[in-house]
Amino acid sequence: MDLITTLITVILVACCILPFIAIARSIKKKKTKLVQSLTKIANQNNCQISEQDFCGNLGIAISEKNSALLFYKETKERETSYYLKLNDILSCTVNNVSRTISSKSGKYQVIDKLELHITFKKHNRPEIVLEFYNSDDNLQLDCELELMEKWAKRIQDELKVIQNQYRLSAAS
Repeated sequence: MDLITTLITVILVACCILPFIAIARSIKKKKTKLVQSLTKIANQNNCQISEQDFCGNLGIAISEKNSALLFYKETKERETSYYLKLNDILSCTVNNVSRTISSKSGKYQVIDKLELHITFKKHNRPEIVLEFYNSDDNLQLDCELELMEKWAKRIQDELKVIQNQYRLSAAS
């Protein structure tokens, strides 16, 4: 009787733990692929990554040495990757596309898209949109909002440093 109880307990515990193990492995595998993708972009452009972040199916990184921004995102339909020289960028703006929904309990906002819009100094170069979140691809928002805001500030700070360096070199 004790052997059967022990076996049933072990089987039930295993059934409860296995989904968590499977989810953890899936997340680790996804992050490994993102790291490899960003590293591939860096290697193709002979640069070293100084800082990187990951969220869901996207990775973003910066190379301070090369003054470059790296971005990679994978969806079911496509893979998007960018290597952008910060010296070529004029501005970086946040685009939060949302709508207000009314219900009996009140009004609340639903985010449809989160994007960073990169505008270049050369006017003939089209604006690039780094899409962090799209409700058509993901049903649930994870860490994309915080990540987008963090990187918008990080890029804007780098652009200020570049502008100051340019002003100092022009003044000398």
